[in-house]
Amino acid sequence: MRPVALDQAEARIAAALAAGGNLLSDAHAPLWWVLADAEGNEACVATWVGRA
Repeated sequence: MRPVALDQAEARIAAALAAGGNLLSDAHAPLWWVLADAEGNEACVATWVGRA
């Protein structure tokens, strides 16, 4: 997992959702989100927020 800036994470999440993806969890946001595509493949989008 390679963290990105918060604005980049938000843009990636928006693009994934617009392409038909689903948000599975935002329980750890803004540290990371878990997304899935239509086939159920999961991916995380992580930020530097809250990391040392």
